[in-house]
Amino acid sequence: RRLVSYGGAAGVAAAFNAPVGGVLYIIEEMSSWWDKPMTFRAFVGSSLAAFVVVLLLTATEGRVPASGLTIFSTQSRNTTLP
Repeated sequence: RRLVSYGGAAGVAAAFNAPVGGVLYIIEEMSSWWDKPMTFRAFVGSSLAAFVVVLLLTATEGRVPASGLTIFSTQSRNTTLP
């Protein structure tokens, strides 16, 4: 159960670039019980997941993603209209 909780927190953190949001989501929605050591472990795992996503985006796209709700771009790369 703990590993699923940690993985869920890391997944939310990686998707939204929000480690605290990942931990809060797991506390609220996924876990039927919680203890203090799980909070620290989930936060560390979530922080590492968000950091790795930023590193991968920087390595592949050559830019650091802007802060915001998500790390996905909302602008089209094609600037010409038909």
